[in-house]
This record gives sequence, C-alpha cells and structure tokens, in this order.
Amino acid sequence: MGTERRPGRFTAYEFGHPRSVTIETLEKKLTGTPRPSKLVGVALGVRRFDHRNMKAPIYATGWDGDVVVTLGADGTYEVATQGQ
Repeated sequence: MGTERRPGRFTAYEFGHPRSVTIETLEKKLTGTPRPSKLVGVALGVRRFDHRNMKAPIYATGWDGDVVVTLGADGTYEVATQGQ
C-alpha cells in the first residue's frame, strides 16, 4: 500500500499521496466496471493515512503493484495488476 516505508526512497507515505480529496473526486466522477474490492491506504495529509475499501475503478501502483491497461480497438479495456 501507499503507506510502505522505504528509507532513502520516495514513497507515497512521505508525501501523503494519493490524497483523500483526490480519491473522493475521482470516485464521484468515474463510471464503469468496479474494481475488485481492496483495502487501500488513502492520505489525509503527509504521513497520515486512513484505510478504505476501494471499489471504484481507481488503480495505483502503490496499491496494486504493476498496473497494465490493455485497450481494444472497439473501446473495450482490461486492467491487470501484479498485486501487492
């Protein structure tokens, strides 16, 4: 999750990303197939996180590892994650 701490490296934890206000905005605007439900860390501020059950189609490498989106010529898409 984004709360992972790695000394000497950039981490979402150190800078407070993704911010809850951004995630809430995206959740209101996004439509489409929900993602598989996952408990994720969402920042309230620098080094302050809350955990929430993410169902909206929002993916992040801090939550999901590698994220690969494959687009079809017909407008369809698939999302695959490495998982963490």
